[in-house]
Amino acid sequence: FHSAYSNSYVNLALFDPAIERGMMKTLIGEDAEVLVHLFCIIDRQQVVVNTLLAQGFIPKQGLTVPHLRDSSKSVFLNSETLRMLVVFTMADISDQYFGWQDTLFGGGGQEGRAC
Repeated sequence: FHSAYSNSYVNLALFDPAIERGMMKTLIGEDAEVLVHLFCIIDRQQVVVNTLLAQGFIPKQGLTVPHLRDSSKSVFLNSETLRMLVVFTMADISDQYFGWQDTLFGGGGQEGRAC
């Protein structure tokens, strides 16, 4: 569900955040849905890679970042949320290299096949 509303890397929403956040809260719980929503409305490359990884630490005071889909809004991410977003991003990247894509594209390191 981490990218259920689409995200900064893939524009493929499974749920419409304008009308289906309540359904998501029922499915995964309110706290998890808030994180999923945040994950989908920020530019993760800019926040996680270009900012947090580049500076080498997560600021105690958090960060205010632009909203991905509405340039008139900003999003405050406290330090705990930033920590979770870093972990989610690492998990997401790992999932892109191993897992469903190996099954879909026949990878997995077998001889004569693409990994």
